[in-house]
Amino acid sequence: MYNIWLSRFTAAIVTIPMTIHRTTFRRWQLLLVLVAATAAACWPDVASEKLLQQQLTTILHDRRLQGAVVGVEVRRWPEGQVLYALKPRRALVPASNMKLLVTAAALELLGARYRYSTTIWAWPPPEGTELPGDVILEGSSDPTATAAIYDELARRLRRMGIRRIGGRVLACGCVLATESDPAVSARAFHTALGNAGITAAGMPQAGRLPALAFPVTTHKSRPLGDIIKRINKPSNNRLAEALLASLASRFGDRGEHYDFLVHIYQDLGLDCSGVHVADGAGLSHDNLLTPHFIVSLLEHIRAQPDVFAVFLRSLPVAGTDGTLRDRLRGTAAQGRVHAKTGTLTGISALSGYVRGTEGRGLTFSILINNYSCSTQTARHLLDRAALALARFVD
Repeated sequence: MYNIWLSRFTAAIVTIPMTIHRTTFRRWQLLLVLVAATAAACWPDVASEKLLQQQLTTILHDRRLQGAVVGVEVRRWPEGQVLYALKPRRALVPASNMKLLVTAAALELLGARYRYSTTIWAWPPPEGTELPGDVILEGSSDPTATAAIYDELARRLRRMGIRRIGGRVLACGCVLATESDPAVSARAFHTALGNAGITAAGMPQAGRLPALAFPVTTHKSRPLGDIIKRINKPSNNRLAEALLASLASRFGDRGEHYDFLVHIYQDLGLDCSGVHVADGAGLSHDNLLTPHFIVSLLEHIRAQPDVFAVFLRSLPVAGTDGTLRDRLRGTAAQGRVHAKTGTLTGISALSGYVRGTEGRGLTFSILINNYSCSTQTARHLLDRAALALARFVD
């Protein structure tokens, strides 16, 4: 339609009376054609926006969602323009969309290349088959570590020829993210040493790292970028909880529980009204986020190219992998919608990015609470919305 309009407008210009000076006429003709072309180029954008808004309204007001609470925000990038909003500041239960909050905070605080380390120190240094003094276990609350790490470290010492520890087994910092007292780490390592055939003269307890301590061996985790991928792609609840516990042990306050996350995002300038963090996995119905907050968080990440590249790789991809592997396959959304899913009883969520061409795309969050239809129906409606977004940027 806009091409027809352009041709008619241009034809009308040509019929302007030739009484105007020829040079002036040509200048005005060129100017008016440029104006017409610009208006025509914008026309399909406006029409597409209205069509997208109508489609989303129809989908999200489906009669099968009667009685449900739906919150939505969609922004275009790179402009940041809000294309669609429905109760965007309503605090809703996000289910596993809570993992976005936790993994983004980890990237913000530690960086994608950060590796958790667990180091065995000794003073004095080893003498033959003996560590004559104390052995100090320095932990970093590694969310990927399990109790098996103690046996692994003990076996390392055994392979190095160590058979006896003359002093105590100490721990400074917790080895596992789920531990709240370094003394727990010391006792677990003391037991592992015994199982490996290494005796220790002193008792296990919490302690400090001497300034002249000698590093004996170190275990390092995979980079944080890999860890958040292991969380977001398959929606790993255990690892998400461990990551939040790890962050809380280093950046939180025992009395504030997980409020430190909210403070971090407030300091970044995000509107945290209505945000409440009860756990890291999103299993609790006490968790609350708003679509506006989620989109603002995702936009904050997108504004940092290096961080965005890592974070984007961690999200499930429609029709390709993760929890979206079997959804939207064979549609315009396949390979282009990168989003975190979320499901609890009566709750479905989908938040993330839709990648277009030439550096353009959309950031979106859709939270649906208290629906009485089946989970399959709710997911189907979310998928229809995601498909509409993908077609818009196609």
